[in-house]
Amino acid sequence: GYMDLAAPLAKIFLSSIGREQSSAHYGISRTVQRPLGTAGSGTILSVLRYGQTTRLPKELVEVQSLDIIPGTIIKPRMSSLRMFLYRGNGAGDENFSPPLDQASCASFSLADESIESVNYKSNISCSIVRLSDLPQHNLILQNDGSIHFERIIKLVPDSSLWTMIDFYEAYLPFQKFPADANRGVDVVPSLATFTPLEMAEMPPFDAVSTTLYSPPLLILPPVPDMSMPFNVISLSCTVWAFVLGSLLNMLVRRGSESVKRELTGEKETRPIDKLKAKIREKKNRLKEKLAKLRNKYSANASVSPQEDIQRLQ
Repeated sequence: GYMDLAAPLAKIFLSSIGREQSSAHYGISRTVQRPLGTAGSGTILSVLRYGQTTRLPKELVEVQSLDIIPGTIIKPRMSSLRMFLYRGNGAGDENFSPPLDQASCASFSLADESIESVNYKSNISCSIVRLSDLPQHNLILQNDGSIHFERIIKLVPDSSLWTMIDFYEAYLPFQKFPADANRGVDVVPSLATFTPLEMAEMPPFDAVSTTLYSPPLLILPPVPDMSMPFNVISLSCTVWAFVLGSLLNMLVRRGSESVKRELTGEKETRPIDKLKAKIREKKNRLKEKLAKLRNKYSANASVSPQEDIQRLQ
């Protein structure tokens, strides 16, 4: 047989002695939903699919899956873990989308549910799966904060298991950012092993198990503006250059004036003396202008009317 591990949904062809050649569809996918933005909070969605088989319409498949949830670039909320099992009416197809009304899904126990009680061709059966309903599950918290979620479930043909975990965005220190932070951080893909139950009872060389890997995720953490440190440094240097330049200018100018006074013997002029000198200078200018006006009017008054008429003639 052959299988394409790069495709989200792989088709495996099986053939055995004394059996009719048939096909079964297995699939696994993993996506990130972020309705508030590419760097905000969101939901990690993992989907296990088992399509309709043409050989045995009611053949059960045991699926053992492993999801690795990173704990450094996001903050997962394991209390928000939700699992929904959809069956019938194309629920195991790759293009299947679950109904929006998930509140109508019924809670049930996998041990009490029989295959014959669901009509797969006429409607879609939606059920809520709890951790206690799984035959086996394991949650492992690693030292780096990541969580390994292992679970085993039995799927019937034309069914899919949707697992959702909400998470918050994590603000990383700049030491933990990768070289290209705007590209995002790669997350290890999920894996799932599909084993038909009828094959499990056969000898080891006849049993066939298929392991598929989901496409890897690329999660973008909240990335700060990398140009902001440059702007802050530039503004700070400008302020310090202005302050230090002004202070150095004042010190150098005062020192040069003191050296000049020592060489020429001049006395240091106080600010009050400078102010008095400016007032005295303006007062002298005002007196000169008044004297000129007085002389002008006195010259005009000394001229007799006869001399004025003669000038006009």
